[in-house]
Amino acid sequence: MEHLTASATATIERDRLGITLVRFRGPLKLSKAVVTEVMQAWREPALGTCAVIVIIPEHTEYDMDLLAVDHYSKNGLEHRTEALAIVCHELGLVPMLRLYFAYHPPPFALNFCASVDEAKSWMRQRAGRGAVA
Repeated sequence: MEHLTASATATIERDRLGITLVRFRGPLKLSKAVVTEVMQAWREPALGTCAVIVIIPEHTEYDMDLLAVDHYSKNGLEHRTEALAIVCHELGLVPMLRLYFAYHPPPFALNFCASVDEAKSWMRQRAGRGAVA
């Protein structure tokens, strides 16, 4: 695993398959400010266009202000993301995340997965179809 960058609330790494993993540190409260901070770290030019797995730990809470902003277009990352898999260990957060993406549909493939292994498998299946490098 190659460490790429970090913010106060997450680390960003790349695995040997070229998948970027954004690991939030927990417990935390997801808010507009937290997501903006992580996305600004993610904007590093060295990260390029990539498939991304976001890992959200147990005991994560959220602010409703998270829903109000399209974080991808606001931070210029919508065209640098090939596919996004979200691994959310806080099951109560999943419906809110689904609602967020219903309000702000991404221009890339999106999947919710139960584990990092499941997310990587989904990414490999997409790569097999030529959808993700």
